[in-house]
Amino acid sequence: MKNVKMQRFLASIGIENSGRYDMDFVAVQRVVGSNSIHMIIRKDSPWDNDLLEEFKEHLASIPYEYTLSFEYGLSPSFEDVDSLFQNWFFTSYHTLPFFQLMPGEGKTIFVLKPEVHDASFQAIVDDFSSYLKFLCYPFKLEITKESILPEKENKLEKKEETNETTLPEEKSEDMYENSSDSDEEDEESDYEPPEPDITEGDEKERLEDLRKAEQEYLDSIKAENEAREHKKIYVKGD
Repeated sequence: MKNVKMQRFLASIGIENSGRYDMDFVAVQRVVGSNSIHMIIRKDSPWDNDLLEEFKEHLASIPYEYTLSFEYGLSPSFEDVDSLFQNWFFTSYHTLPFFQLMPGEGKTIFVLKPEVHDASFQAIVDDFSSYLKFLCYPFKLEITKESILPEKENKLEKKEETNETTLPEEKSEDMYENSSDSDEEDEESDYEPPEPDITEGDEKERLEDLRKAEQEYLDSIKAENEAREHKKIYVKGD
């Protein structure tokens, strides 16, 4: 807590260790045409139930007319509201709640209406709705039967699926290049030259070329041997 005015205010209503309250005054205004004071308070996080009960208890000691409104640095979630409801119900009625809350679309919270209930059910829902307004939690309670809740949830799921769009995967230029190079390498490694169409005349010509090459090789060997023998004779005669 940073605001000295808030520290003094909490101390004036009997709250000790005011550093536990992550709150500051945004504005303190006199309501035109009345003696009422309107206080706008910013709280960094949603309310902890024990801290909230302490704060409400000490508000009763304020000797003048006033109204409060809250702003939140971290917006309250459904989980915050549900936890608040469980504690609020037990504190107010000294028993566990006989109905449940379920998250709805946007800021709507479904109140599951039990099959067996009395007039107190509606009164409890109204009281908790007023409690949320007092805290400036931006949620609306909507009573629904358990049997139709799955249908509502299915509609929400279908809407979410409809809103979801799947973008095609983008292939980078490198991927295309690598793919092309890989394809070329595969083509080169797997490439087998086509066998030529060999006619009877071509086959005879090929065999004749091989015979000539072989004969030339044998003639060269014979010539080398003759030259070697001639050299030996020349050396002896000399």
